[in-house]
Amino acid sequence: MRIQSVVRKLLGVDQLRVKNVSFDDFRGLVLDVKPSWHKPRCGVCQKKGCPGYDTPARLTTEGDYVRQPRWWRHLSLGRVCIWLRYTLRRVECPEHGVVTESVPWANHEARFTAEFEELAAYLAQLMDKT
Repeated sequence: MRIQSVVRKLLGVDQLRVKNVSFDDFRGLVLDVKPSWHKPRCGVCQKKGCPGYDTPARLTTEGDYVRQPRWWRHLSLGRVCIWLRYTLRRVECPEHGVVTESVPWANHEARFTAEFEELAAYLAQLMDKT
């Protein structure tokens, strides 16, 4: 079985491509991933085909925007924390303006995966407040 298939089953996300897998002593398992679709989508409305905002021409004229990778915390596998890392692109949505693109593993502007947030919300309802 390929590593991409293993990670897709482990994370529960089908629209995902794995670029690299590494182990960091401080963070745990780090997965460099990207969405499987080629054209970015608006992070707010999920509209397909929004044009990219950070084109090479725009970066050379304005040049002040540096893209940094974003990290998302996923559910742990035993004692090993799992982190997803991806450098988001900015898109220009006709309805919402310039926003970051949508990713299939997390909600817009979230720092945790959708499964992590769902489990945290479920446990917050179920657990005793003390």
